[in-house]
Amino acid sequence: MKIYRDVARYTVANESTISGGLAAMDKGGIQAIAVVDAQGKFVGIVTDGDIRRHFLNGDGLGSSIGAVTNTDPITLSDFESGAIEKCFAEKNINHIPIVRADQRLVGLAVRLGTRIEEERVNIPVVVMAGGKGTRMAPLSNIIPKPLFPVGHNTMLEKIFDTYSVQGFHDFRVVINYKRELIKSYFSELDHDYQLEFLEEADFYGTVGGLVQFKSSLPETFFLTNCDVLTDADYRSMLAHHREAKAEITILGLRKKERVAYGVVNLDEANKVEGLSEKPEYSNIIMTGIYLVERSALELIPKNREVGMDLLINSLLEKGRTVSCYVIDDGWYDIGQFDEYKKLLAQMS
Repeated sequence: MKIYRDVARYTVANESTISGGLAAMDKGGIQAIAVVDAQGKFVGIVTDGDIRRHFLNGDGLGSSIGAVTNTDPITLSDFESGAIEKCFAEKNINHIPIVRADQRLVGLAVRLGTRIEEERVNIPVVVMAGGKGTRMAPLSNIIPKPLFPVGHNTMLEKIFDTYSVQGFHDFRVVINYKRELIKSYFSELDHDYQLEFLEEADFYGTVGGLVQFKSSLPETFFLTNCDVLTDADYRSMLAHHREAKAEITILGLRKKERVAYGVVNLDEANKVEGLSEKPEYSNIIMTGIYLVERSALELIPKNREVGMDLLINSLLEKGRTVSCYVIDDGWYDIGQFDEYKKLLAQMS
């Protein structure tokens, strides 16, 4: 546990924008900021997770900080270490504002093990954005899928946002279909991250096109489709990947589905063993986001359309390590109309 008493460094005024809040969070380096009113009284707290979720559901950096402020957080009134440690253990939180009876913020307690310095992560994010987006036709016949609007931004910008807020700054986008439109759009934007476009020679699927750029890729990189959004903790996924010594780590989503009918359970002779009324099954599905070691690309044949499933199965057949980092929610597949409309409805 660490106590921060220089609260001015970790606060922002409640009339600030989310952009201002992010700047304050970056300066403070403890993954959270407190929000105070014009009289300096405590209003609430914002964590990096709150902002990540806002990028999926909100309007963007220009919104008021109030849009993401937790105005009813757990607080304590003094610096008694035993009470703070007990609160961390029982409530499973990482930040506790210390607030006096007059609503003055006098400190912020941060749990040990919390990332307290938001350093940049020197792992690039490769976005596969070269496909034709046939699932989204006829809209994709006119606008390339990476430029579909999501709130006040595009799909591609939303993806950048979810990584940028966690310290990632190096983005490499594989483009093909309507590539000039994509390059033209981003040529007119100001941004504080590194952006490089990699032009695919032909349509080679999710990973087939990576062979063309293998020599310029680092040993480890994130790989994501251009039509998925998530608020996963990518730093934790990276730590998991390294601990597992995997060549590919899949970001998996635990998906529960209920059968709408009664299910008959049979033995090998079709004798009924029992009935299950509308049972629920749980599976881990692939989200379209991966951590990849460059060594895995050696198994991809050149000049062929290759999906991630083929590459993963090839690795497994050779006894090489593939891992999975599992999340339970916070994932949107916006590459199909129904899910895309659901996300737009949430943001309206």
